[in-house]
Amino acid sequence: MSITKNHVDIGCLEAIEFFYAWLDNELDDKDTSKFEHHLSHCKSCWSRAEVEKALTEHIKRSAGKANDAENDTRAPVSLQNRLDRLLDKL
Repeated sequence: MSITKNHVDIGCLEAIEFFYAWLDNELDDKDTSKFEHHLSHCKSCWSRAEVEKALTEHIKRSAGKANDAENDTRAPVSLQNRLDRLLDKL
């Protein structure tokens, strides 16, 4: 961790700790600032954040549609099984 121009610069490992809390708007202003400053200069973390943000938004939209009885938007069983296997590896 270093300090540059009034910003605390966190590393990728610390950024990962903030990642999902940031996606869910659960970080306080100080941690949000540190995380977003890191994203502003780390292409790897920025890319991951963009992908995860898009995926999270898609899931939220899909979940909203799934609650509508007229629209069955459940994932195919093959996709559900694949996701289960991937999550088990984490």
